[in-house]
Amino acid sequence: MSFLIMLLSLGYFLSTAQVSAQASANPIYSLSISGSGTLNKTDGYARVILTDAQGKEYLVYEASGPFDSGSFSFENHCEETCVLSGITPKSIDTEISGAILTISRVSVLNDEQGLGQQVRAMGIKSYGSAVHKTQRNVKIDKINQHIKENNLGWTAGETSVSGYSYEEKKMLMGVSGTEKLPNLQGFEYYKGGIFEMAGAQTSPKSASTSALPSSFD
Repeated sequence: MSFLIMLLSLGYFLSTAQVSAQASANPIYSLSISGSGTLNKTDGYARVILTDAQGKEYLVYEASGPFDSGSFSFENHCEETCVLSGITPKSIDTEISGAILTISRVSVLNDEQGLGQQVRAMGIKSYGSAVHKTQRNVKIDKINQHIKENNLGWTAGETSVSGYSYEEKKMLMGVSGTEKLPNLQGFEYYKGGIFEMAGAQTSPKSASTSALPSSFD
């Protein structure tokens, strides 16, 4: 067990931009986390990233404004790490801006048989795709609810890039190496209308003449 994992299991308070530690050398087939936090800014975010021995990054958890706000908690959460193909973990990192994050537990599955009969029947890749689609639908509903409640002028939905992984989104935005992916604020789900970034200084004129595409599709 790594030093970071021991700290996380004790509810270690993570408020720095990034914390890394060496993880187990044994292959894992699932990783989830539990904890709580607070977003202090409308454009703030808190992420947990798993990196494997090959340098591939996986999003474990993300809370991002303006759709997430105030205090939040999560239990056994996994974004891209619900089912894994026996990867060898290297590090767990946090990316935090305008937020506070506390992780109380990290759960890891080391036995492929523990994935369950449905996963084995569908296959890890197919099951993972189904899980990710369900997660996207939940996010789209949350974004559209926020849009409705705040009388915003755009629509969220599935797009040609909404299914991109964390790594693919970094490539799309030209982010490389140890650089952090900015808070996209739902832009990957942008279907049309007038899109405005929370915290951006825009006038009604500049917003109405936005150069954003009509949609990603």
